[in-house]
Amino acid sequence: MVGSQALVAFQQSDGKMRAFTAPVTSYETQLREGDLDFAVLDLSATYKSNEITIFATLKLPSNTTTVNQVWQDGPLSGNTSEMHAISGPNVESMATLNLLSGRSATTVAGGNTKTKKRNVHGMLNTVSWGIMMPLGVLLARYLKVFTSADPAWFYLHVTCQVSAYIIGVAGWATGLQLRKRVFQHPIQCPRDHWPYPILSRNPSGVCFASKAK
Repeated sequence: MVGSQALVAFQQSDGKMRAFTAPVTSYETQLREGDLDFAVLDLSATYKSNEITIFATLKLPSNTTTVNQVWQDGPLSGNTSEMHAISGPNVESMATLNLLSGRSATTVAGGNTKTKKRNVHGMLNTVSWGIMMPLGVLLARYLKVFTSADPAWFYLHVTCQVSAYIIGVAGWATGLQLRKRVFQHPIQCPRDHWPYPILSRNPSGVCFASKAK
């Protein structure tokens, strides 16, 4: 996370532990060693039972009562750390540490918000492309053969298709918002944008067809 003041430790190729401080200034960081915004004393690390434990004394401002903490693990390239995963537990590993009580509370608000938005994104797209759009096709395919269903089948078809498109747009928008929250920078890839102008031809065709009717 950009802005984090990181304590980094890993086991080097020669088996020795390396521990150092590294300010995180970008998402492409390799965690280069550098000073933090506060003093760090007696920094060390151990590796035991497939776990790394970091020991340090932090010299924080005198009025500090709580600190936000995040933790990550990621791959190594030789003796150089690389970017960790940006999905799942890696974007939800955070907590608030109360220095007065010594208690650590998992920061679930942000994680729950992201999870809820992912669920909403999935549900919107499922309803849109998985239910409403196929239902509109089925109504047009199988009801128009009945004279008594004319023109009701057409209006049901239009309702399903247009509703599917509107719900799909909402799902697409929530997907873009989720991606921005994960990467914290503007959308760069044009593939996120090109499908909807093409898909927009379908409801446009429905509108023109309804006028023709």
